[in-house]
Amino acid sequence: MPAGAGRVSVQNRSTVAGEHSLAPEDEADLLRLAAGLVAIPSVSRSEEALAGFVEARLRARGRGLSVDRIGNCVVARTGRGLARRVILSGHLDTVPGVQGARVEDDELTGLGAVDMKGGLAVMLLLAEQVESNPCDTTFVFYDGEELGSERSGLTRLFAQRPDLVAGDFAVVLEPTGNWLEAGCQGTAVFEVVFNGKRAHSARPWLGVNAVARAVPALNRLASCSTVTEEVEGLLYRGSLQVVGLQAGVATNVLPDECIIQVSRRYAPSHTLEEVTDEVRRLADGADRLTVLRSSPAGRPRLDHPLVAAFQRDLGLRVRPKLGTTDVGRFSLVGIPAVNFGPGSAEMAHTSHEVLSASALSRSFQGLSRFLGLKEE
Repeated sequence: MPAGAGRVSVQNRSTVAGEHSLAPEDEADLLRLAAGLVAIPSVSRSEEALAGFVEARLRARGRGLSVDRIGNCVVARTGRGLARRVILSGHLDTVPGVQGARVEDDELTGLGAVDMKGGLAVMLLLAEQVESNPCDTTFVFYDGEELGSERSGLTRLFAQRPDLVAGDFAVVLEPTGNWLEAGCQGTAVFEVVFNGKRAHSARPWLGVNAVARAVPALNRLASCSTVTEEVEGLLYRGSLQVVGLQAGVATNVLPDECIIQVSRRYAPSHTLEEVTDEVRRLADGADRLTVLRSSPAGRPRLDHPLVAAFQRDLGLRVRPKLGTTDVGRFSLVGIPAVNFGPGSAEMAHTSHEVLSASALSRSFQGLSRFLGLKEE
């Protein structure tokens, strides 16, 4: 591993070693492809049109690729029996928002430009050039990522067609500003329920106020502070937040149920079982604790040879991933994975996603170099 890898960097920019830009006309083509993807609405649960576009383009232009369509997931793979297989992965869906794409002054603006249709454009262009590269390559385009791990198309693929998503190393093209963002946080949302007994508020001694029962646990949960933990030399900031509270049906009725929703983001040194036990202790006295949804954490694995090679070959700065990505899903099945893609994650899910042609070019060139693609 190169010196300094695994440390928290305070730099503001990332570069790709030996970087040279695409020719202006090729850079413009890549930006236009990204704009075309942004112009196809693909809010979660409505990815069919975009999946169809991706499938058709891969079948028409992907030389040496086998293409499979499973629901709204599209997987394209080379199959030359080489010693190593690299997976490039990206989700088709966006959060809801105002649709439309605009290109001006070499910048693309529109819903999903950053999260993550810029990354999808890079994948599509690379898929047209991997026919003779020195490793087998898999391109995974999937639906439902914004809905959580349980509803993600990638989760379904691992369950139903693990052969299509097998590999030695994965790159998730989430927006990272072309940094290597290592690992990812896990996340879990809990529902904590306190029961009471309904009664008229004028006669509270005839009932049990569920809110009053919940107050001690609510105070403990709400007073939890952010915890920063070091994992493999990287600092991950965890959090536990009360994000929802529901009780009562009328002001003259004692509530017979109080529901607290808790969001827990945790470092990759922890498991879902550990954070569930933590919330259970804090919510002592609750009548019911349920995990509503969860996504696994992923360890950085910066000492893995393929992760180290990716960082070294591209000359990337490293920082921990703040948030949850499908690096965690790959980690669950033992595939080392990193986050690397164009655009700033701070723009994701905003009303003003902006992506530059140069950011797309840097991602494309870096991945081309790692895959061993030859210059034309």
